[in-house]
Amino acid sequence: MPITLIDHREDIAEPVSVSELALFCRIDHHREDPLLSSWGKAAREWTENFTRRQLITAEWLLMLDRFPSPCRHDPFSAIILPLGSLQDVETVKYLNESGVLTTMTETTDYIFDPGGDNARIAPPYGKYWPPVLSQMNAVRVEFTCGYGDPVDVPDTIKGAIKRLVAHWYEYRDPGIPAQLRASLEEELSGYVLVELP
Repeated sequence: MPITLIDHREDIAEPVSVSELALFCRIDHHREDPLLSSWGKAAREWTENFTRRQLITAEWLLMLDRFPSPCRHDPFSAIILPLGSLQDVETVKYLNESGVLTTMTETTDYIFDPGGDNARIAPPYGKYWPPVLSQMNAVRVEFTCGYGDPVDVPDTIKGAIKRLVAHWYEYRDPGIPAQLRASLEEELSGYVLVELP
């Protein structure tokens, strides 16, 4: 089923500050701060893409064309929320068959299982998802996820970000050589979010 994810992040803090990056790169002046800031953001984005995770708390909007149907591998017809570390589900809305945007009520219309990395939303016992208008993005779930503040991001992930920025600083090359990429991927392998079927 096609999904759309919309990033509602404002200017969020980076998991590794410019001063931490400067210390790691052994820079004792502030002339490189804008460059380190840019590379820190790029390294965080690469890390988030590789691990399929949101690192710092942020709000997202997940849009689906319809609710999932019960099937053999998911009898609950659950919506699986991506990006790991679910903190909260703000709203679940859908366009009913008349085209009216309808807000669902937690515990009455849906329940959610934070489930660590594979958070799910499903109808309560004995209930089913309602019919929706047959159009794209008829179901909308607003949720908040991420490890929390920069201090909450695991040190292994911060270390990978630092190593990537240090490489870019030393070689002034935005690429990632195969050997470094393999090393970073191995270092981060325990944090890669496995997608459920």
